[in-house]
Amino acid sequence: MVTKVKGGVLDESALSGKNMTGDIAFDTTTLKIDSSNNRVGIGTASPAAPLDVAGNFILKSPANTLYGNFDATTQAYAAFRLQAAGSSYGFIGQTSSLLASGGSNTALGLRSENELAIATGGSTERVRIDDSGNVGIGNTVASTINAANVSGNLVVGSGSGTEGITVYSGNTGLGSLCFGDGTSGTSTYTGYLTYNHSSNHMEFGAGNGLEKMRIDSSGNVGIGTNSPNAYSNVTTLTINGTNQGRVDLEYGGTLSGSFLALSGQTQIKASGGSQVMVFEVNDAERMRIDTSGNLLVGTTSTTVGAGGSGVTGFRVDSANGIVQAAASGSISAILNRTSSDGSIVSLRKDGSEIGIIGAKNGDMYMGTTDAAIRFHDSGDGIRPANASDGSALDDHLDLGAASARFNNLLLVNQPTVGSDISLKQDIEDLSDAEKRVAVKAKGLLKKYKYKNSVRDKGENARIHIGIIAQELQTAFESEGLDAYRYSMFCSDTWTDETTGEEKTQLGVRYSELLAFIIAAI
Repeated sequence: MVTKVKGGVLDESALSGKNMTGDIAFDTTTLKIDSSNNRVGIGTASPAAPLDVAGNFILKSPANTLYGNFDATTQAYAAFRLQAAGSSYGFIGQTSSLLASGGSNTALGLRSENELAIATGGSTERVRIDDSGNVGIGNTVASTINAANVSGNLVVGSGSGTEGITVYSGNTGLGSLCFGDGTSGTSTYTGYLTYNHSSNHMEFGAGNGLEKMRIDSSGNVGIGTNSPNAYSNVTTLTINGTNQGRVDLEYGGTLSGSFLALSGQTQIKASGGSQVMVFEVNDAERMRIDTSGNLLVGTTSTTVGAGGSGVTGFRVDSANGIVQAAASGSISAILNRTSSDGSIVSLRKDGSEIGIIGAKNGDMYMGTTDAAIRFHDSGDGIRPANASDGSALDDHLDLGAASARFNNLLLVNQPTVGSDISLKQDIEDLSDAEKRVAVKAKGLLKKYKYKNSVRDKGENARIHIGIIAQELQTAFESEGLDAYRYSMFCSDTWTDETTGEEKTQLGVRYSELLAFIIAAI
């Protein structure tokens, strides 16, 4: 039996104390009580569940009270299913240990007391917020991960694969990650990491949100500047400091060295420990600067070239101003001037040039400003030269001096003295007085030994034949002639470099003296 109520009011008093059997329907679909299936339908004549509401419904509750309880007979499953046109799209309730809301493969709810979880892909948990407010994405251990005493408030990844965070911005906008220690002013972000999509550069801010480093679109890095140097096909690192730019290198927490850019200079410093600066190429040491400031190339020993021996290598002794080089069966040093003739080496004393070694038409020349010699390769000889450029210098230089004489002159041929008439003037025959001096000079020939020979050879010192310069001077004076006017008679005065004493020494040019004596025969 179906009791229908339409257009009227069911008298509650008439039903009091009475049992009703069969279904009850109000206007067919307004309210349907299906007694045979123990179902109630609102807005439907065929309820499919104990309570089937077709359409919207409103639940109201007095203030400060619960809306009600939904109590399942077991803890295994208790939920409201959300459907449309008979198809399930989600639920609200408890499944296993997850109190959640979502679709068939997604869930949002409480995993356990005071923990919020989000699940996707077959109800697999993806995000958890624990009772301390820590967030884990792809994991459930956010609160247990710490680094440098910083709690893992946000942890991304499970530690088993590749993970990442993307800040998705417009192509002219900014993507930022900011760090703050206050709630107002610059304290809201004392540090930041920002990508500028317009210019495609990365900014790093620190200290009241001020930019301290930038990586531009070409990969150039600027520290202390937002305009790192840029060169074609070169990636640069630019460090700009108010007083100096500096890079420190440490080993085991101890400063080992620094690179410094100062006003007008660049410094590379080795600090701490042995303070040795080593330069390696191809995993092998090639050069070092030791604790004394010595520059060593190809060796670690300061005995390079010492005494003409030592290990192979090159050394610059900073303390003593010594440059040494040693090689085994090879050239120790090469100094090469290219393209043109001129100086190759400038030798200096207290900053003033005292000597030059240079090249001239394939020859080497060396000397001082007023005295130089050229090793004339094509002529197989040694010639006087102009020290400025190695050019020929005629009738200018002396070989030896009264205070610095050569001992022996060993020749294969006799020396050649210029005697061409084009070299002479005021040509005259000897006077009678000059001939009388020549006769006297012939009689002045004596035999003697040189003191230096006796010094070196003792009684084995050999006997020499010659003339005494003072006696030759007296012979000229006896005829009223000045010996100093004749080139056969020489007198040199100098200052001793050791004692400072002024010395004078007389000499004779025997080639002219012999020609003079011939006039007496």
